[in-house]
Amino acid sequence: MFNLLRSKKKEFGFKANPSLKSFGKDLNEAQISAMIHTFLLVMMAEDAVLNLKMYNYIHEQFECLGFDLKQDYVYKYAKTDDNQAYSILKKLSMEQKKWYAISLRAMLFDIGVKASKNQILQFELIGDKTYNPYVKQEIVRSL
Repeated sequence: MFNLLRSKKKEFGFKANPSLKSFGKDLNEAQISAMIHTFLLVMMAEDAVLNLKMYNYIHEQFECLGFDLKQDYVYKYAKTDDNQAYSILKKLSMEQKKWYAISLRAMLFDIGVKASKNQILQFELIGDKTYNPYVKQEIVRSL
């Protein structure tokens, strides 16, 4: 018999990682901040209004890693330079790069928001600048 009262919500991005706890513990604040910075770059690649659904997705993703976007990022790391963020992300392990790409792709293709061409191009640019081979795989998988 199945339980009708408990609907199972599909998990996207970092939340889909079966090793979420250890994944989160292996990341330091600078790495998380660089990830957030680049997520926001992709979200804001479209000059239109702030996409609240994407912003909430970013907040939820990093909250599950124990990082409060509103308190920690805004006050400590908002002035992060793009190149500094890319440099930090280049040094992620391959497993970390994989889950970073999966999570960012989910923001563009899985949460019910149509990604713009500029956002996809920004995602590709970040993949190139951070030497992340998984970004291209995730884009191809989604198109």
